[in-house]
Amino acid sequence: RLSKQAKSKEDEAADVKGFIREIRKYLEWLLGGIPANAITDVNISNDRISLLLKDSFVESFAKQDRPFIRLLVETQMFNVYADEVLKKVAS
Repeated sequence: RLSKQAKSKEDEAADVKGFIREIRKYLEWLLGGIPANAITDVNISNDRISLLLKDSFVESFAKQDRPFIRLLVETQMFNVYADEVLKKVAS
């Protein structure tokens, strides 16, 4: 006989949602320096194009964290996230 009480599907779903919410908050905190490490060009038609300065972004972290961040910024998922952040900032 199991000593732990089985959780309902609703309880499990709520736990997963809570975990994802906390991970999202942590990632937003971790990657919050994206706008500060980007340059934005505004052309004549007032279109804005932002470019993340990846080396500057990596250097903004503590020395012991830079190897991880350097690998992170080379992932497709990071690039998609950074593009979305920079689009929101530019608008």
